[in-house]
Amino acid sequence: MGTALPNVDARCFSKTYWNEWANHPTRTYNKLAKKFRYQAPEVIAGMAYPYLGAKSAVLDAGCGTGLLGKFLLSLDLDLEIDGIDFSSGMVNRIPDGVYDNVFFGDLSDESPVIVPDRPPYNALVSSGVYGEFVSVKSLPKLMHLLDKEATVAICGKSGYIEEAPDILEGEGFEIRESRDALSYSRESIGMSYKYIVATR
Repeated sequence: MGTALPNVDARCFSKTYWNEWANHPTRTYNKLAKKFRYQAPEVIAGMAYPYLGAKSAVLDAGCGTGLLGKFLLSLDLDLEIDGIDFSSGMVNRIPDGVYDNVFFGDLSDESPVIVPDRPPYNALVSSGVYGEFVSVKSLPKLMHLLDKEATVAICGKSGYIEEAPDILEGEGFEIRESRDALSYSRESIGMSYKYIVATR
């Protein structure tokens, strides 16, 4: 029998849910990610790597506790990494030194995303946010933050993110890679993600 992850329901779209999960006394987000060997952040960082140059400015959309940010740091490219998330509980779990800046913003609604005094980003990355928790239809709201030759590397649960390639192409991107793979290396989870890299 497979190991059960926390149920996904309407509560998953609330700040309260994520704040409570970040600070749960025994089942924090980070502990569960480690237990179930959540590999999506590492995979996305690796897929983005060929498209990143030294000192590239990168925005991690839905940065959570910084799992993807830590793998980006390990690429040894001296990246300028910013994160954005709507959960203060998750953000408070980010280790020091992962991000240059962390901004609060809701990726799921129609409100504009503002990152003050930042140059256009060379890359937008995201792990496990788009699709199930944030509609890929909201991707265009971040396009004004990217430079004209930016890279996008995102992944989300298969079945929820299939529109992403069409949306990115509509924003002038060319799909460089699109593949399905497990999000957890612990095979009992069996959750498939779609991983996408696009450039323009």
